[in-house]
Amino acid sequence: MDIKLEREIKKAVEEKNTVLGANSTLKGLAKKQIKTVIVADTCPDAIKEKINKSADDKGTEIKPSNASAKDLGALLRKPFSVGVIGIKKSK
Repeated sequence: MDIKLEREIKKAVEEKNTVLGANSTLKGLAKKQIKTVIVADTCPDAIKEKINKSADDKGTEIKPSNASAKDLGALLRKPFSVGVIGIKKSK
């Protein structure tokens, strides 16, 4: 994984500005609360398409990750895979 992207994720976790999972991220996008979406390499194509469409409509940046969903889960110190991470806008 790109070190810059990894640092961005860790900083967002420390600040409690993350949303985990496709459904929660899509809800956040609908409410215009998400500034960046990170998508795992192993995320299913159907979910990637939904995220891309919603993010494009809202003008939100999408950062594809070359890490697997399992690796993203481990980075977040979760015992499960995380295919999509939404980083909230700063208040």
